[in-house]
Amino acid sequence: MSRFLPRSASVSVDFGTSHTVATLRRPDGRVHQQLFDGSPQLPSAVCVDDKGGPLTGADAVHHGRRRPDLLEPNPKRRIDDGVVLLGDRELSVTSLIAAVLARVAVECRRTVGGFGSVTVTVPAAWGPTRRHVIADAAVAAGLGAVAIVPEPVAAASYFAESLGAEIAVGSGVVVYDLGGGTFDATVLRRTASGFDVLAVDGADDLGGLDFDQALFDRLAATVSPDDPLWTRLSAPETPADRRSRAALLEEVRLAKERLSRVTATDLTLPLLEQDVHLTRDELERVAEPLLRRTVRITQGVIRESGLAPDQVTGLFLVGAASRTPLAATMLHRELGIAPSAIEQPELAVSEGGLLTQDQLSSPPAVPSPGLPPQTAPPVSSAPPTASAPTVPVPVPPPPPVRGTRAATAGVIAATVLLAAAMTAVGFGPELGLGGAETGDFSAAPDPSASATEAEAGTGTAPVDGEYTKNFVAVGDCMYEDMDLDADQWTVDCDEPEAFWSVVKVDLNPMAVEDGELADYADAEAVCGNLVRYYIPGEIWADYNFVYNTDTTTTKQFFCLQAVNKADEDGRYPKVPDVGDCIDDDPDPTSVPCDAAGALYQVTHAETIGPPLELTLDEVRARLDGCPDSDYYPWGFDWDGRYSGVVCYEAL
Repeated sequence: MSRFLPRSASVSVDFGTSHTVATLRRPDGRVHQQLFDGSPQLPSAVCVDDKGGPLTGADAVHHGRRRPDLLEPNPKRRIDDGVVLLGDRELSVTSLIAAVLARVAVECRRTVGGFGSVTVTVPAAWGPTRRHVIADAAVAAGLGAVAIVPEPVAAASYFAESLGAEIAVGSGVVVYDLGGGTFDATVLRRTASGFDVLAVDGADDLGGLDFDQALFDRLAATVSPDDPLWTRLSAPETPADRRSRAALLEEVRLAKERLSRVTATDLTLPLLEQDVHLTRDELERVAEPLLRRTVRITQGVIRESGLAPDQVTGLFLVGAASRTPLAATMLHRELGIAPSAIEQPELAVSEGGLLTQDQLSSPPAVPSPGLPPQTAPPVSSAPPTASAPTVPVPVPPPPPVRGTRAATAGVIAATVLLAAAMTAVGFGPELGLGGAETGDFSAAPDPSASATEAEAGTGTAPVDGEYTKNFVAVGDCMYEDMDLDADQWTVDCDEPEAFWSVVKVDLNPMAVEDGELADYADAEAVCGNLVRYYIPGEIWADYNFVYNTDTTTTKQFFCLQAVNKADEDGRYPKVPDVGDCIDDDPDPTSVPCDAAGALYQVTHAETIGPPLELTLDEVRARLDGCPDSDYYPWGFDWDGRYSGVVCYEAL
């Protein structure tokens, strides 16, 4: 049995108006949504807490009910505003979006330990200015340099690749994306490599929120406009009344969603203590004018694309609001195309983003309003002035993004695999970790038959009666990204491509579960304590192994240490320590302080041993919060545990 195992997890983020969805592809190929407080949908809201820090998701919504003046429920709708006033604080839109994306980064790292490639989807009509806001926010959030993919390209890829929709090369498809706050209609042409955008149009003021408001207005017609209790709901002035209004809006949203599944439902009006019976017919009466607008836009983009009716082979409905039954009915009636609807349309874009990493040709039909091209806080930003207090948001370098320096794993032999373990490179020795006083891992294995197999390193050692060409030996060097089809995994250590050095080999069988060691203590026993964790001042170190998929035990386990030399960008695989300098690399590398790309210098460092599970606020509190720095502490974590933090200042 053999199979390919990618070296690191991948993440795709659909940053929506109302909710954000993140989809993970694990190293073993499994795909699933990241859960936030038990749900695959993270509210995109941001609220300033009582201490001036950012709250996100359900916490932001909850706090915002008490202090709505500190809540921005839909940062995506503020993409062109530059700054937003929350309370008496002016916050950049980039920082609000970064807060949401930082929550995604933290939760995903807790789930998979680390990840490599990251995709963020955006509306196809967004021009470079809006895309730059998202890209800057992703860097500030610790996601690193992300691939920006048009939402309809991701959606079409999901229907074609994940659901197996038959779309011939050269034919066209329409993506009808009715989300929480925006609507987009896009026509794409299928190509040999993916999809090209032919035409796009939309409305930034049309989405599920507007359906909620229309239904809210419908409820208003059922009560007396002079009723003081309704006035308290429609125009609340006290915190208690604002909470009641928020509760009513939530009731309305849930009722709307229920009516997509059932024909009637009831809801309760707070304060009035009145139950109201709603039917799907009533919902469709208030929704019809809004849906009529989406149909006209869809008709317009099909005409603009230049495709003949028989060239359009698919109409795909995505976005949570598209599940309204009337939407599919009206589209079928007006366009003559049977829409393809799915059970959870709000997840399609995020999952489709995993299938395409390249930003395809998509000239925007709607130019973005003029914002400054760089919206993230500048590298050398000064402390905020008293006249414009801001909630501090860390700027690059962000928390580490794992996997960009990890080797690529895969099939070694018919019954032997290399585990997908190197996404999170950690730090063992040179260093006196484990029992090695000198940190020298180069001692050969015990002189036994098994050790002889390991030392051979040339493919002559039998494994369960078969031969493998890729066993490695102490002293071998390996590529940063390995070609699994190559005759040899190793490379001459003097070659520029040499990245990892094999420093220890162990042939004792270890249990493997889901492509990873069943017990991390086995790795520590061979490679030293804290292997794979980031320790300030240490050279990167990791481990990997070959295992039999039938017995799920290792055949060869080896410890790895990075070759301490600069890459093409002048970065060294050494975790920064006091006095070291760093650039904008999201991985914890060091650069010479006189290098052209050096941006920051580490002023304080702390090793956390044993590593601890910390919240983001707890990380920010380490080293007293770096009081002399303009930036929060930068924490190094693997598998949800932090092993070190540093303070740094701009050069």
